[in-house]
Amino acid sequence: MKGLNCIIKKAAAGAIPLVALAVLAGAPGKLGAGQCASYISAGQIVQFARQAVLEEISRNARGTAGWNVQSSYRGDLCLPQANLTYNAACPAGVKLPGSMTVRVDIYSNHVLVKSIWVPMSVTMTASAPVATRNMSRGDIINGGDVTFQNRGFTSASDMSFPSRVDGMRLKRSVRAGQVITASMLEKASVVERNKSVTLVANGPGISVSCPGKALQDGAPGDRIRVKNESSGRIVDGIVNENGEVEVDF
Repeated sequence: MKGLNCIIKKAAAGAIPLVALAVLAGAPGKLGAGQCASYISAGQIVQFARQAVLEEISRNARGTAGWNVQSSYRGDLCLPQANLTYNAACPAGVKLPGSMTVRVDIYSNHVLVKSIWVPMSVTMTASAPVATRNMSRGDIINGGDVTFQNRGFTSASDMSFPSRVDGMRLKRSVRAGQVITASMLEKASVVERNKSVTLVANGPGISVSCPGKALQDGAPGDRIRVKNESSGRIVDGIVNENGEVEVDF
């Protein structure tokens, strides 16, 4: 199959170059003796579909390392036509990894003689954050609670990994060995509602701080309302990593 170039997406009529198909003439099949001009094995058909998937992966993922493409298709073809060519097409808008059905069209002298739908399963191996112990909803993740392991994934939605894990709070319980995705985490509040907080105002060459009271919970980066205990004014500010609330002058 070396050198075959599968077309991934449909093109305008007459614009799809057909690639020569390696077949065995006169191989035995279900047709009567002498009627099987071309024999195509299930392995060849799967290879056509697999090449189409790999081209799709390469175009969208910039390489095929870590990807595994398999098919459960079984069924050889015995056709009365000769001079066969083929075109393999992935479905439009396919999301990888995942399952799909690849259409393989078989042509004889540029005339479609057979269409085959080949089920394909695509998995990707990637480094993912994995819990090292059982943890409950509301727990704050520390460095030793997570390790990174290579795991195989069959759905793109399962590969939404957080850019940051340490210091994040769990929105649901997880068990040891479970992959942690971004949807399971939220920023941990460093400021609590009705608790004392330091208000900080920074300007060119000057920094002013005063006591305040948080009117909302807040995680780093959140904008919350706070009460300036010195003036009694209610202002908005942004929570910083130190648990302070930065406000404008």
